[in-house]
Amino acid sequence: MHFGRDWQQRFFAQLDAIMDTDEWDESDEVITETAFTTLLRVLLILRGKRRPGLGVGPNGSIVAAWTNGPNRLTLECRSNDEVRWIILQIVDGKSDTAAGQTTLSHLLQR
Repeated sequence: MHFGRDWQQRFFAQLDAIMDTDEWDESDEVITETAFTTLLRVLLILRGKRRPGLGVGPNGSIVAAWTNGPNRLTLECRSNDEVRWIILQIVDGKSDTAAGQTTLSHLLQR
């Protein structure tokens, strides 16, 4: 509803790929429903046209990453609207990074 059909189809194809049981190791943790809910809320807040790359994080979290050339934003979506973020940006030809942890309600302020 909030994203176009093509965006949705590609997004769910990404989810299918990372959740493919043939690709999982027995020690891998499955993404939790509450972490997935956090991801969906992030996507609604950011309302970007670009889909993130997706991956599985520790303890059932889901990782979303956006790149623009050498610049990158990575969010680890955890349960209960908790988000860890890492930003890598090239400033004056040098890599500048920042990281933190926040709640979804404060994400845009960070």
